[in-house]
Amino acid sequence: QELQCGAVGRHLPLGGLCLLQRLRELFRDLGVVNLPRKGPSREFLFLCRALGPEGSGDVLPPASFRWGRFLRLAREKGVSAFLARGPGPGRNWPEPVQRALREDYHRTLAENLLRLSSVQRILEALALRDVPVLALKGVDLLDRVYRDPGARRMIDTDLLVRPESCPEADAVLTGCGYRVLAGHRPCAPPG
Repeated sequence: QELQCGAVGRHLPLGGLCLLQRLRELFRDLGVVNLPRKGPSREFLFLCRALGPEGSGDVLPPASFRWGRFLRLAREKGVSAFLARGPGPGRNWPEPVQRALREDYHRTLAENLLRLSSVQRILEALALRDVPVLALKGVDLLDRVYRDPGARRMIDTDLLVRPESCPEADAVLTGCGYRVLAGHRPCAPPG
């Protein structure tokens, strides 16, 4: 029995797992979307290796490797800040690439600390009004998975409240200076 990986077009034993499928799973677990449809480029494969548990700080790709494309890909997939963490990944990479990744990390850290400060203010205001809330996705992942506020860029904040608490949550958010975007409707109670 064989498993065909359509994107690569190779047949693998059923017990094996297509490389592209493994890469897609890794990126999905990291919350990355918009994966390439065709076979992965060298830069994409190297990026996946760099994100893996063994990293790739000691490994240099061939001289023809396109570092600019690698950096654009890391930024596009939202993992450039993650690559800059710790002493491992990238220590043998070209200095301009290391510097760009560090800059991405520090920018992400600053943005996330500001966002987390706002989230903390909202959570405290909701608690004062006895509105149960659950932080989802980015906020939760930074704390439980990454354990580093600069590791993953947050572009929004996802909070879950019970439907019956929506009017009170709306009032709290309005009191914190937030407003409903045009074309969106405010939280509405059930019924």
